[in-house]
Amino acid sequence: MPPLPVKGGFEVGLGTKRVVIWMILSLAVWGVGLRKESTPAAPSEGSSRVLFLEIFQAATLEEARALRAGSHGRYLGAVQEEDLRREFREAIRDLSDGQWSEPISWERGYVVIRLLTPQEAAARRFPKGTPRYYVELGWAYGERAQYEKEIEAYRKALDLDPNLAEAYVNLGEALRRKALARQKEEREEAAREAEELLDEAIEAFKVALRLNPRLPEAHYNLALAYVAQDLPGLAVIELEEAIRLRPQETAFHKGLASALILDGQCNRAAEEIKKVRKMGVRMEAVLHLWEKQCLSLKPKESVLQGRDGDK
Repeated sequence: MPPLPVKGGFEVGLGTKRVVIWMILSLAVWGVGLRKESTPAAPSEGSSRVLFLEIFQAATLEEARALRAGSHGRYLGAVQEEDLRREFREAIRDLSDGQWSEPISWERGYVVIRLLTPQEAAARRFPKGTPRYYVELGWAYGERAQYEKEIEAYRKALDLDPNLAEAYVNLGEALRRKALARQKEEREEAAREAEELLDEAIEAFKVALRLNPRLPEAHYNLALAYVAQDLPGLAVIELEEAIRLRPQETAFHKGLASALILDGQCNRAAEEIKKVRKMGVRMEAVLHLWEKQCLSLKPKESVLQGRDGDK
């Protein structure tokens, strides 16, 4: 999904599935969403299973088209999205739920969600009407940019299971994205609504963390909401905790560098930028923000040195 602008001209993003994906320069616009994942079962010999796995292993619709074209010796242009949708539906009719309902990770789900209706995709992973079915349904609606239906699905999941932490994370992220869209409108009424949505999103993240304090996605998305409310100091605290829980996640480190800059902690930000650069991560957006906010500090030269070589 395309980046959404946020207050101050920045962009943000990640999502629990994707767990979700833009950056306020270095804070992602898609927050991180939560989604139950598992490993695919071993393929059987049946042609339906083989066809399913061909489509399943693609990370994009274009890859799925290429895989199907290659397996049949056809030109890529001969395989349209409608072909994939028809073949996929034919394949899953011949498969039991146990052969494929669990293994859809978010990367693969990105393709599957476009070959089935949201209801079909959700029902293939979880029994219809259950709390996790509605979490999955919300994710499917979110992937189609049907945000009101996405929010409604998460609320339904929480009506059925008020202790489902991942539903609170995804609800908060959906509300935060809706708030960013309202901020973009630059109308007084829209600004008020955006603040209310951000307050609600923050409360959803806090509830998720009360239920499960070890959810780095919740800390990260809560930080994004705090940045949108011009509260970078609180964002720093949440990002530090997200990093403690998942230190290898580069998006969290980039987010922390940005939040430190916005909070006026330029020296700490410089150290964080150096750390992330050593991880081989491109930092141009964060460096641009650092230049703008911290230009007078001496560490500038050492931080910016070799910036054209960022990866």
